[in-house]
Amino acid sequence: MTEPLNDNDRADAETRNKLSFVIIKRVLLMIAVLVAISLIVAVTGGKDRFDYVKDILSIILPLLATWIGTVLAFYYSRVNIESAAKQTHELINKLTSEQKLSGIDARDVMINMAGPGTEKLVIHEGTIDHVNLLTDILNGILIKKDKNRLPIVDERGVVLFIIHRSAIEQFIVDAQNNKNFSREQLTLSAILEDGHWKIIFQSFATIRVDDKLYEAKKAIDNNKYCDDVFVTEDGTPGTPARGWITNVIVGQHSVV
Repeated sequence: MTEPLNDNDRADAETRNKLSFVIIKRVLLMIAVLVAISLIVAVTGGKDRFDYVKDILSIILPLLATWIGTVLAFYYSRVNIESAAKQTHELINKLTSEQKLSGIDARDVMINMAGPGTEKLVIHEGTIDHVNLLTDILNGILIKKDKNRLPIVDERGVVLFIIHRSAIEQFIVDAQNNKNFSREQLTLSAILEDGHWKIIFQSFATIRVDDKLYEAKKAIDNNKYCDDVFVTEDGTPGTPARGWITNVIVGQHSVV
């Protein structure tokens, strides 16, 4: 998508528009006057006078036509050149962005999953039914730690789900609007029974630890629900995650 014109470009375009229309109108008016004069002479004058007028018209009309053609060619070619230049600039930026991401190692920008500042919820076998969305996840971690996302991992560090705060809040609101709502229903297993949310929570991607950041961008672009990519040793979701790359990280490093 092209960028909007700034004030200087808009003023310049308006000036060219006015100048082109004025010139074209005046040339057309001159042609109309000459044609009218030639008709009057043809009707009232003799053959000799008409021949003079015809010779004059044969000289002036091509000149006026060339003048109009030059004005139109300059105006429209200028507009086309500017449009092509903007499209070329956008294409160069896109290529440069992809090239930049292709030169960045994923390991250099990923969030360390074992880092002290990385919040994650470890689910032990058989405990998923006891994790409360409101007290354990929303209030206990997301709001308390001011986080918007929370990876859910097993005891080995394999990522099972990626929970987003907005999804948890929406699920809780919908549950509270249900007349049969009970606090015990707000468990992690309850939200995962909803097929819609389960698909979203499992829509993360994985790449190898030796991959470039561009691989993370491609994984995010290929799935409309995917905003998170986890870095594993072999690039498969069944091995422990060493790092975490969000769409925000990709966006920050895409700027050229």
